[in-house]
Amino acid sequence: MNRLSHWLKQEVFGLKLLKLLGMFMSLKIAYLGIVVLIYRYLTISPQRKDVGIKIISIELPVILLMSVIVEEIAFRLLPLLFAQEVLKLQLPGVLVVATISSVLFGWSHGSLSNIPIQGVAGIMYCVLFLKTAGLRKNYVKGLATTITTHYLFNISLAVIIFCQGARQI
Repeated sequence: MNRLSHWLKQEVFGLKLLKLLGMFMSLKIAYLGIVVLIYRYLTISPQRKDVGIKIISIELPVILLMSVIVEEIAFRLLPLLFAQEVLKLQLPGVLVVATISSVLFGWSHGSLSNIPIQGVAGIMYCVLFLKTAGLRKNYVKGLATTITTHYLFNISLAVIIFCQGARQI
């Protein structure tokens, strides 16, 4: 815990921040690929909530951005702010709150079968939030970093899905 605490408390700026974001995105993509392969092997199908978006439209980037902002406020900022400011928890307690919040984040994406995918991604976003400034109570920087990363991942995924669908037509 001491090494993790030390690493989380070192704020990153500039190129180090970009390198961290690249590493984070690479880990998330690799993890997602592994989970998808395992789910296919076990014939598990994660549930998806139908949010009413049936077609790709010019509004999709805005819809994705708004959903990411809401998710990052609800599942990162508010729980971690509550843990640090109201409950006055130290890092181990903050990480417990981050884990609970991340499980709820995964579950909110469909069902319990979504927790290994989106829940683990939620933990990654919490660590990113804390590493980029959340532990130093610079919540705006932490929130901006996770919103940007989460949005870039979601928009990339939407483009990939769109391109795959276009090939099947």
